[in-house]
Amino acid sequence: MSDFLDSFKIKSEEIYEYIELVWVFDNLPEFQFNRDVPNKSLDRKQLKRILEDQTYRVSSEQLRILKANCFLLLYNLVEGSLTASLNELFASIEGNGVRYSECIDIYKDVWIKYRYTGKSIDRSLVNTIETIANDVFSIARTERKNEKKEIIGYWENYQAYTNTIGKTEISGNIDARQIGVISKNYGFDLGRNRNCDDLLLVKRNRNRLAHGEITFSELGQDYTLEQINGIAKEVIKFMENFLNVVDEYIVQQKYRV
Repeated sequence: MSDFLDSFKIKSEEIYEYIELVWVFDNLPEFQFNRDVPNKSLDRKQLKRILEDQTYRVSSEQLRILKANCFLLLYNLVEGSLTASLNELFASIEGNGVRYSECIDIYKDVWIKYRYTGKSIDRSLVNTIETIANDVFSIARTERKNEKKEIIGYWENYQAYTNTIGKTEISGNIDARQIGVISKNYGFDLGRNRNCDDLLLVKRNRNRLAHGEITFSELGQDYTLEQINGIAKEVIKFMENFLNVVDEYIVQQKYRV
């Protein structure tokens, strides 16, 4: 099993753990604190008083905020897992030393976009074809810089590729339709599992929060915890199917002719 699949399963379980915790908050009237709870980092009088009283009651507004946060967790799971799977795909092609001539047409197009981005091809057609045919599929890492133009890390594999060609396929826009587009771009066959209305809902709610169109409390009041749990199950099921398709694609090296 690929690392991205292992990571996805772990993070999926973390989301279910979070939902379970919110359920506990919603169903227990108050909590008792142990007298030994450390108080060194607390400076708000309200929190200090809570520990002194040893009881705490979760408010309805706090519950709404906690529920709304589920949409962020789910979207981050989807986007992060999608990126990780494509990174591993590109790493597999490079790691196996696959040449341009050995790739299926989809990856020949990928390589040409990368190899000649920002460059004018003024050589003869024959020389160009001969050069490309002998190329080994290899994506050089690119620098990640902060606002001060300081290097803070590097993009590698798929992320380095999209950074170089200046085309972002994954950026706050992931739903079943976009995953379908990406699947077509890289040759993944999703079969009948192409639709997931709940993922579109997750994307929209995530973006509403990110763009300040709605508060966490306002979003949380629109959904019961049972509804959120159902949404999580559908999104995770859809993504698990997609990631299994990518995993099989990599293992069988379907990017080769």
